[in-house]
Amino acid sequence: AQALPRLQGIMAIGSPLLKDTTSMGEAFLPHPHLPLAFKSHLSPEEVELLIKALLLKDHPFAAEMRRSYQTTDPALRGTIGEILAQGHFPDETAIARQLHCPLAMVHGAHDKVVNLEYIKKLRLPTLWNGEVTVIAEAGHFPSQETPEQFTQLLFDFVRYCQK
Repeated sequence: AQALPRLQGIMAIGSPLLKDTTSMGEAFLPHPHLPLAFKSHLSPEEVELLIKALLLKDHPFAAEMRRSYQTTDPALRGTIGEILAQGHFPDETAIARQLHCPLAMVHGAHDKVVNLEYIKKLRLPTLWNGEVTVIAEAGHFPSQETPEQFTQLLFDFVRYCQK
């Protein structure tokens, strides 16, 4: 945020904001298929298991997710997994507490991998409306699963940030 002095707001979607590797156990829900998100090479069956873990229900976005997993460099997923496992990332909670602009934390009510209660416990002084914004009929991808509701939320946040 300090490197972006004109920043007017940040929206985090489906992100638990990690402090360190020890916070991952609380930030993520125990789901048997979550490790697949960080596996370099996925079989078609594993892709399907991961999609079912991330989406609330069968959704047209699943087809886009399949294409993305087929075309993304497999090393990317593995590298992200290694970075997380080794703790080579900044304290995102400290960064969020230092923000001087509104922060919208958006979470799907039926997210099966990110722990909403963990996010709610974070002390975030610039949290938009003073609370995590929960989209009732969404899983891990509220922007894709409930696009009309998410778009309205995004417009509301942008208008708020422009005041």
